[in-house]
Parts: sequence; structure tokens; C-alpha cells
Amino acid sequence: MRILLSVLFVALSAVAAPALEFKDGDWTTSFYESCKLPVETATANRPRSIQWAGNGDRKLAVTLAPGDKGRCTSDGKWRHGAPYWERAELKQRGVMGKGKLHQISFTANFAGGFTGREETFFQIHGWNSKCDSAPLFMLKWHGKKMQGQALVPTKRTNNKNGTIANWGKLETAIRKQPRLNQLQGKDTRFEVDFDTRRDPATVSMRLNGQTIVNEKPVFFEDCATPTVKLGIYRPGRLNKSVSTLFLDDIRIVSR
Repeated sequence: MRILLSVLFVALSAVAAPALEFKDGDWTTSFYESCKLPVETATANRPRSIQWAGNGDRKLAVTLAPGDKGRCTSDGKWRHGAPYWERAELKQRGVMGKGKLHQISFTANFAGGFTGREETFFQIHGWNSKCDSAPLFMLKWHGKKMQGQALVPTKRTNNKNGTIANWGKLETAIRKQPRLNQLQGKDTRFEVDFDTRRDPATVSMRLNGQTIVNEKPVFFEDCATPTVKLGIYRPGRLNKSVSTLFLDDIRIVSR
């Protein structure tokens, strides 16, 4: 593993990114580290968890290795069958307002890894300090197949601290799942339409121009504040590979 991480460091060390905010010339919005990263400073053996790579048309490089425990509060807790959660992830600056069509697009290259369980790379999340919302829509690799899941409602409850808790449940949104060997090492274009002009809201998705999710209903509470999250997020101790993701051309257009 040390040899692999050293090779990755050489490949990704073109430009370090110590700043907490990330934006490129071909992006329409900035992203930031909502939680500290597992590896904040590059060394001879490890790249920074998230950093710029390449010259000219640079890309954002995300690297997650086994044991890279996330530093969000919930990451150190036993949840969903894992003793902790590994995370190298960025969050959209701002929120996607209701009553609009939000067209989200990005280019992803799954350069290595992603061979384990529940490795999430894209989320539309709704959580805030007053609303325990679950992800509204998420994309992940599981068993070398891409999964898409959308939130559907369950019974509403109220926490003792006064926040609204309606996690709902995540329901399969992609019936014909793309396989990792079809996309790994290639630039793949994702286009996600999140339409909050209707009730319920819907999500549609195109992969390299091909529709694989078509107007899937998505539930979220009135208190939810939808935002995009990109990176790698996965259960700890269950994934043995180093996963590397390159991101580019990130755009969010709201109409």
C-alpha cells in the first residue's frame, strides 16, 4: 500500500491546495471543506485528501485510503453496520432554493479503487442544524455497480431537542446499473436535474448523455436546505482499496 500511495502522490502533487475553498474557471460555484480532511498536508508518502492536480485545465483530485476516518462529528460513530466512516468530501457553497429547476453537472474519472461497498461520490443533502434530513439523492459504487437512491417519506417524528427528524428511506432510482469496468479510468459526464418547482420534487439523471433516471420523485421536509456534496464517503473497515476520483467542470445552474 505504501508503494501505491507514493505513486498516487507523485501523480497528484502538481499543485497543492491548502485553502478550504475550491473553485475553478469552468465551475459556476465554489465548494468548501465542511469538515476537516483525514490528510490535510501532503507528505512524501501521502497526497492531501483533496487537492488540485494538473496544469492548465486542472482537476480536483480526491484520495481516500483504508483508515482515513472522516472528521465530521458523525463519522466516529457506529452507524449502519460500520464502526466509523471514511470521508474526503466537499460541500457546495450556498443552497439550492425551492421552486426552481437546478441543473447540476460534473465530469468524474474513477481512476482507481471503488471496488468495495457503499462508496458514495455524489449527494444532494438536506441536513442543517435544525433539520435532521437524510440525503435526498445519492450516487455510489457498491459491488462494482453504480447505485442511485432517492429519498421517499416515512413517518414524521420530532426529536427531544426540537429539531425535525424525518430520515425517510432511500429507494433505488437506477434500474439498469452501470458497471465499474465500463467507466473506470474514463472521463464520465453526469447531468442531474433536481426540479423543486413541483410537489413532490423530482430528480432526473443522464450519464454521458443517456438518461438513466427519469423524473424520480424525491421527498424532503420544508426545513431541508438542499446542497450538493462531492467526494468519497464510505463505511470504515469494510473497504480495502485506495479510491481515487478526479472531478472537473462542476456547474450548478438554477432557473
